[in-house]
Amino acid sequence: MEENFFYHQNNPSILDFFAQEALDNLFYPAAQKFLFYLANRYDNLTVVKKWFNEIYYFSLLFPLQYHYLKKYNATFFENFYGLERKNIQNPLGKLSKKNLILSLGTVVIWPYLKSKLNEFSEKLSYENDFSINDNKKLNWKKFIIGSNSAINIIFIVINTFQHIKYLSEKSEIISPLLWISGVKLKYNERLMAENENFTLKNIIKGIFPSNIFGIGAFLIELTNMLQTENKNNGNSFFIPPPPPPPRLNQGYSHDDNPIKCHHVGNYSKAVIPESGHMYCLECIIKFLIENGYCPITKIPADVHNLIRIYSPV
Repeated sequence: MEENFFYHQNNPSILDFFAQEALDNLFYPAAQKFLFYLANRYDNLTVVKKWFNEIYYFSLLFPLQYHYLKKYNATFFENFYGLERKNIQNPLGKLSKKNLILSLGTVVIWPYLKSKLNEFSEKLSYENDFSINDNKKLNWKKFIIGSNSAINIIFIVINTFQHIKYLSEKSEIISPLLWISGVKLKYNERLMAENENFTLKNIIKGIFPSNIFGIGAFLIELTNMLQTENKNNGNSFFIPPPPPPPRLNQGYSHDDNPIKCHHVGNYSKAVIPESGHMYCLECIIKFLIENGYCPITKIPADVHNLIRIYSPV
């Protein structure tokens, strides 16, 4: 009876699990906004926008998660909420090498592949919306877009079903990704023992230094919120708005345009409202998805804001 009571006490609340997931979801946009700010400020860092996913997942997230899994038997976000991973077969021992590799695969490789598939599917969706490709490629594009949506729906259903099993105490595993890793989540026994002596010293020790990066992520997001608020109030202290591009005479060809368009005759055109320049629709969509700025002025731009120019019939 005592062992069963400890089992229920040591099982993490699903709210703690959702909280660490929310912190995980916060970390990505916080890092993106910070690195994009540096890229907008320094021209030699514009490559960050093109390779942000690779930089984030393999240069930032991978070493961070590897360190925490190796030292604390938990990801950075799980450790922040006092959780740790236990081997399903041997819950009293440390994580095996197999558990470590599979855990890194589910917390780094899987989100990376998922983000790339979503990005590729979004690109194909834009191309279909603007009808910039012939009908021969339409079927396989629809298949990829539909497959991506189906994968996302199936994962949500399986994830929800596993949460229900955990809440009904029919499973010790709260997530299918944990099952793939061969681990289950428990409260950190060392932290639980320390919490019995609820002193200021233990509180500070529980927060620093292992959780300092989580606090830093929160501060980054708070700074971005303040930046947005100040910008809306007309009191931005970050990057001043760039000067408007020079007015070009009709028929003038800009030599600095890196896009080499091979379309001739009647082809679709679009304008980037942030800069006022007009491009071939197909070429500019590909360029913006890969780079995220106007080819001539280098002003940050997004494919969502493109204005298509329709030729009179």
